Amino acid sequence: MKIFAYISSYRKKSSFSYHVVDNLIKNIADEYNISQEEIFLCSPDKYNIKQCIGCNQCFIKGSCSIDDDMKKIKSKMLDSDIVIFASPVYVHQVSGNFKTFIDRIGHWTHTMMMSGKIGISVSLSDNNGNQFVTEYISKIMQYLGISVVSNIEIKVQGMSKSGLDSIIQYESKKIIKLIKEDDCPISSLQELYYQEQRNSILKKGTDIGEYERNIWLKNDVEKFNHYIDYFNSKRKYSNEYHYCDRCHLVFDSKICPNCNTKHTREVTQEDYCFLIEKETLWAEMLKEVLENNEIDYAVSPDLGAGLSIKIGIYSEKYKFYVPFKYFNKAKQITQTMFDQ
Repeated sequence: MKIFAYISSYRKKSSFSYHVVDNLIKNIADEYNISQEEIFLCSPDKYNIKQCIGCNQCFIKGSCSIDDDMKKIKSKMLDSDIVIFASPVYVHQVSGNFKTFIDRIGHWTHTMMMSGKIGISVSLSDNNGNQFVTEYISKIMQYLGISVVSNIEIKVQGMSKSGLDSIIQYESKKIIKLIKEDDCPISSLQELYYQEQRNSILKKGTDIGEYERNIWLKNDVEKFNHYIDYFNSKRKYSNEYHYCDRCHLVFDSKICPNCNTKHTREVTQEDYCFLIEKETLWAEMLKEVLENNEIDYAVSPDLGAGLSIKIGIYSEKYKFYVPFKYFNKAKQITQTMFDQ
């Protein structure tokens, strides 16, 4: 798992933004044994990021006419799994250099180029204006294709170092929990935007340029009816999950929790994973819900036809399996239906 962070402050290590992000990264890295080589922390005092000149070459060709450090920065962003954008609040907005940074990757919003990554926004103010910065950063992240798992807003006026560190610790635990639960929220904004782009591609609309059209087609946009499925197809860190061919279980260790075998492998998007076991009536309801949500599934009866006839069909239980690419979505559905 790799982490990219952009901190839009020139104050280096003396800034609150740096303190928050640096410690947030340390907590996540400690939990997942992420090395320093897998962390890229970017700020305007370290890297040369020039202002966009509006030549539109990035929209037409995908390349930039400006010679600075953005080529390296963009490469690190695309190679990451977790993205953190942090900015102090300046006059109820992001800092000027944060806007410059976003302008230089603006063309990526047309192709949701950072799909498959999870994101964290951080805004720090003296005592007000955080909501405006959070709204802006979160919206940009969503248009880039990022699943935003946390929006951290901190007002530092009158706050002690221990108070600030307590907030960082709390937010770190919350984010780590979401990552472990594989909870990658997709917003209605992202689904709507994806549908607009996809429909234009399928209908060969003229509102999308040739370069952007080719990016979407290269990423198999035609195969995925919904953004959640497109997003999951782009995830890299899902390969940290392992799969037991005997039990059809997916888990985050290398040993199957059911049969204790060490003969497991990395899960693939097409592997059918055990979802839930339910009695006949509930099973019929679940089948309908999964079909309505366009989720493929397989069902296996627990007792078998002969025994179920003897003791009654309503005593039969059915095991449900879904492809890993639909697993998180299906899991959320079953939790909504059955968790009380």
